[in-house]
Amino acid sequence: MDLTTFVLTQTIAVAIIMGLAQIIKQLGLKAKFIPLVDIGLGIILGIVFFAGQGIQYGIVIGIILGLEACGLFSGGKNVITAVKKE
Repeated sequence: MDLTTFVLTQTIAVAIIMGLAQIIKQLGLKAKFIPLVDIGLGIILGIVFFAGQGIQYGIVIGIILGLEACGLFSGGKNVITAVKKE
């Protein structure tokens, strides 16, 4: 897998994780558990998207994807909250 494909796949995976986590939150899960959901979904998608590299690689990439999704969501939320306060 070349770098461009890797980055594109990773970007799509993070967007999917964020979307699914938002749906799960709307179904009633408390917001404090969303980072765990992000990591769990990340591991699943990491294994699915990067299955050719091996399970361990997929798990590590999945954890990274989940952490990226969680950080991106909270960072965006913090910016929107700051803009609304002004």
